[in-house]
Amino acid sequence: MMSVYWIIVAVPCFVQARAMSCFSEINFGWCEYSKTNPTDAPSCPEYVFSIAGFQRKLHSHYNSGTRPPVLEAFFLFRLHDDYKRSLIDSDCPNPLIMAQLLISEMLIIAPTWQNLDEAATLALQAAGAEGHGFVMSTELVENFARAVSADGQRIYSDALELARAASPFQQHLMASVPAAWPLRK
Repeated sequence: MMSVYWIIVAVPCFVQARAMSCFSEINFGWCEYSKTNPTDAPSCPEYVFSIAGFQRKLHSHYNSGTRPPVLEAFFLFRLHDDYKRSLIDSDCPNPLIMAQLLISEMLIIAPTWQNLDEAATLALQAAGAEGHGFVMSTELVENFARAVSADGQRIYSDALELARAASPFQQHLMASVPAAWPLRK
């Protein structure tokens, strides 16, 4: 009876701080052969990624305005598909989803050179087509904004699809985090 009481009392203390119910660290390892000397022994580094640390940094960024954990987000975003599938299969898609949301946010604020180039081409074509200089039309502004944010919007859509495919428990964790997190906006 006493142990059940402590579990009921202890659980609410941790609910708000938790958005990812995954194991706290993930080990990654792979082997790379030398490109300059194929007869050398392969290099097999072992990497450890702290999901708890990433969650703590996300929480601090969205709720206290600290630096976003961009390096960690890009590490998760650029993982090999096998590692991503392993996280999803072990019912731990939340770090990937939050990383994709953060990266999409960054790419909308600071677009890639390719997106900027496509947007500038649209603007120059519109200026040349009208024949009397550059005039800002509503359609031009919308097309420019769409071109600039193309990668960010695509990654954001991918993150939402991954969130929709998550288990009900993981979806609950994503939706029950503090209101400043991106899925609550």
